[in-house]
Amino acid sequence: NKQIIIYPIDANTQSGIFDTTTWSEDEQYWLSVVFNNGVDFFEHTSSNVFEIDNRAPDRVTMTLVEGPRPDRWDYGKSNNPDVTFHWSAANDDGPAEIASYSVQCFGGQGVEVLGPDVREYPCNFDEGVSNRLLISATDDAGNRGDGTYYGDYWIDTTAPTHTGAASV
Repeated sequence: NKQIIIYPIDANTQSGIFDTTTWSEDEQYWLSVVFNNGVDFFEHTSSNVFEIDNRAPDRVTMTLVEGPRPDRWDYGKSNNPDVTFHWSAANDDGPAEIASYSVQCFGGQGVEVLGPDVREYPCNFDEGVSNRLLISATDDAGNRGDGTYYGDYWIDTTAPTHTGAASV
């Protein structure tokens, strides 16, 4: 554990002595504040320990897709625009925990933020365009991991029509 000391600062001149330190992700910290009333010095030491976390969560890994396979026409499935994605929990090497998942269905609905225990999301994809899912994890220190794209998914819900005369 490391103690951070904040020295007195004159409120009128905003001058004082500062103790600077390099913050490490491998340490725990607490604060001590020293102040004076013009006669005596007082010190207050925090009992709350905190850590620094600048490490983003790992990429989210997809475990199952209920719908067509990506990057190809999937007979019997590519005519259904509803695709549900399932993923495993993201890993975070920092002291923070996973706080949320951000998902976006490109070619469908917009960005949605989901809770840390959610492991699936349905997309309603558009017909005739390239559709993809983008997912990333964010930890409770505010670090957002790299997004992972899944797709492209091609949806065709329009049945073929006959426009000319048939010949035998």
